[in-house]
Amino acid sequence: MNYIAHLNKVLAHFGRDPRLHPPHISLYMALFKKWNEEHFPRWLTISRKLVMKDACMGSKSNYHRCIKDMHRWGYLKYKPSHAMAGSRVRLLLDLKIGVPLEGQPDDQACLLLGHRCPHTGLLSIYNKHINIKRLWKEKKEAIEAFFKRKNLENAPEEFLRWVSLDYPEKETFDNVEDLLEEWFQEMKVEHALKSSTDEDYLKVKKVKRYDQPL
Repeated sequence: MNYIAHLNKVLAHFGRDPRLHPPHISLYMALFKKWNEEHFPRWLTISRKLVMKDACMGSKSNYHRCIKDMHRWGYLKYKPSHAMAGSRVRLLLDLKIGVPLEGQPDDQACLLLGHRCPHTGLLSIYNKHINIKRLWKEKKEAIEAFFKRKNLENAPEEFLRWVSLDYPEKETFDNVEDLLEEWFQEMKVEHALKSSTDEDYLKVKKVKRYDQPL
């Protein structure tokens, strides 16, 4: 793990990304510090209080907003805590970040987005659909067997889309069984969180009688 090269690459993205604010960068650097201290594990189990302290953040809502922003923008993968596990973060090594630049995008941004560069005319060699087709061709039986074993109604395309957005090609083909289980667990957590947040807490479940005196 060449942490200097990785950090330089991330800082270059920070300088071009107008969506980022100082709290986002402070949070990422706090996570990177812990990642370095633990010798760059694949997934990092984090304590919100400790990360907020290292990032000099005093607001829980600001912390959650920033970490979810960076998850959505492709800087990291964030798995919130639930009843059976603490929060986990994965700092992505293979950044595929579409940075919304002002004016005409530069060549590097075009390559990241998979578009033709306006200045050089080069076309990005990154094409996630090639990765998906190869993965499906080589691992189709294993993927279909997993869905059948779990009695999943989801189409395998949902898993393939998840893989294409997160994992480099070599890692994907070497560990497809582990990735299937990881995807399954992540979907369970996300569905549980969605169910808990879908409830309207402004609705009063108890029927009140306003015609009766207190």
